[in-house]
This record gives sequence, C-alpha cells and structure tokens, in this order.
Amino acid sequence: MRFIDLAALIGEQPGPVRLVAIDGPGGAGKSTFASRLSRALDAAPVVHTDDFASTDNPVKWWPRLLEQVIQPLAAGRRARYQRFDWSTESLAEWIDVEPCPVVIIEGVSAGRSEWRHHLAFLIWIETPQAERLSRGLERDGADALDDWEAWVAEEELHFEADPTRWYANLVVDGTGPMDAEAFTSLRGWAKAHPSANADWSKRPQKPQTRGGRLDMAHPMGSIMNHRRQEVPMSKFSPVFVELRQIMAPYVAKLHAVKDDETQLYLDTYHIQKNKKPLFFGAVQIKKAYVSFHLMPVYQNPKLLDSVSPELESHMQGKSCFNFRSVEPDLFEELSELTRASFEHYERQGFI
Repeated sequence: MRFIDLAALIGEQPGPVRLVAIDGPGGAGKSTFASRLSRALDAAPVVHTDDFASTDNPVKWWPRLLEQVIQPLAAGRRARYQRFDWSTESLAEWIDVEPCPVVIIEGVSAGRSEWRHHLAFLIWIETPQAERLSRGLERDGADALDDWEAWVAEEELHFEADPTRWYANLVVDGTGPMDAEAFTSLRGWAKAHPSANADWSKRPQKPQTRGGRLDMAHPMGSIMNHRRQEVPMSKFSPVFVELRQIMAPYVAKLHAVKDDETQLYLDTYHIQKNKKPLFFGAVQIKKAYVSFHLMPVYQNPKLLDSVSPELESHMQGKSCFNFRSVEPDLFEELSELTRASFEHYERQGFI
C-alpha cells in the first residue's frame, strides 16, 4: 500500500483535526512509519509517547498526554506539552502543536482506550518479539537488556488489558518491505473497529525466563547469542570505513566500548540515574546494511529539523540511519548532524 493512498483515506475522515495513532510494542517500527506517513500528509506534526513515558513509568503516564494534547486538539485548539528528557530523566522544554488537519500520535499505547474515541484512524505495527528486541539493543546497546526485559513485561500487561490491535483500522507488517513510498499491510482498511474474528492469536508468545532473566534458548533471548555469531559482509566494509570516519573525531572525548573492523561503539563518561553511561553513537556492520546510531537526536529531536528528505529516508526509528552503499553527499550531511549532536551533549554537560 502506498503512503499517499493511506494519507488520502485519512483525509476522508471527519475533522477539523484528525488524530491518527500509530501503536505497537517497542521496536516494532512505529517511528519510521510515522515519519513517512507525516511526509505524505504534508509534514503533519508527530507527537511521540516517548516524550511522556519514562523508565519508571513506561505505560501509566497517559493522563498528561490526554489533557495536554488529545483533548485540546480534538476540540480544535492548540496543544502544549512538556517533553520528558530521557538523558536527564526530567521534564524539559514546552512544545506547541497546532490544530493541523492531521496530527499523528506515535508510540507504545498511542491507540489506548482512554482516548480511542477521539481517533480518526488507528494503525498497528506488527513485528515479532525477536526482531523488536534486536532493534532495541542495536539502538540502546547490549547493556540495555535489563531495561528491555522490564519494558516488554510492562507492554505485555498493557496490551493484554487493552488489546489495541483488535481496534486497528490498519495492521502493518513491521518486517515487510517499507520505503519512502509504500509499505506492506497485514490487514487492510476497516471502518468497524472491534472484530470477533480479529486474529489476536498471532500475538508473539511471552518469553520464558530463568531466574528472572530471558531464556537464551527462546528466540527473543537468543538474539544476544546470535548477534555475537554474525559475520560482516565484505561488500559493506567500504561503507563502514566511511561512516566510521564521521564518528572517529569524537573518540578522544568519549569511551570506545567497542572499536574493531565491524563496529565503533561510543559511550559518554556521564553516568545516568540508572548507573549506566549515556550512549552517544555507534557504527556497526549488519547483515544487510551498515547502521549509524546517534543517540543525541533521540534525546533532542530538534536536531533533525534541518535533515534533508534524502537522509531522512535512511532512518530506522528515531536515531538510526542505515546505508548499503557509500553516499558522499548524505555522509557529509550526516557528519554535520554528528557534529551538532556532539555539541548538544557538550552544552548539556554530558561531555
């Protein structure tokens, strides 16, 4: 299905402000989908639930989003909310959202029952647990496994109590082909939300645990073992070399957790409240591409305001860019974004 066709369907819904929710578990691909749908909707504003959630409160933060965003926009008024900063674990700047024809709410529990009656369209992104965990650890680092285990448990409890997928107008394959123009749907446009025939049985099974840890024999837990066995494809080595050069100037002031022929992984020396160092960025060879992670843009999305559509098309999630070939113009732009990101961390006192 093409994004422009989905945009047309959304535009047919009653206004004046059409609230579109993009929901699904963590790592499903919601942010990437939201970014591309926003472009098809003439740069529709995107509100991220990550700006309301926190490590200590992953799903029960909803009253603030309802009061500050959903209710004002549903009434045709400007919304104003205070963004939660994950790096400082505190509320940051205030953000205004104008009552545009379409506003996208993206993130875990974006389609929750507390405001579902206000939504013009609800999209569910379906991705297996193993793939979601892999994406999350690629973005946040292997040290985040404990946090991901906790988040998975909280998400499961939420979606068991509030089965959003049943109410989705559209179910999207988070592992299927998706580019700037089109995506793969698992269940097409439906006006009637509840369905007795909704195939909720295909929900990923809960991972087994041993001593409170993920069972490494389970597909979700075995990701860690599998990742260690991955062998980089030589055809991506030139891409890795070029992207590593973008990150290399900052090694001197950061902690190189990993630095070899397959990856460069950089932490700051700033210790967060969870007693773990703050991640800065990484370049890693994967099976089908080279990934370039830049955590400051996750912490401060305004850094992406001037990013070109061409570079944005390479984004996966909120802070990762994937490349299969050397692209000099985009690498130059990415270098400037990395410099701005480093300077942002410096101003925040993280470096």
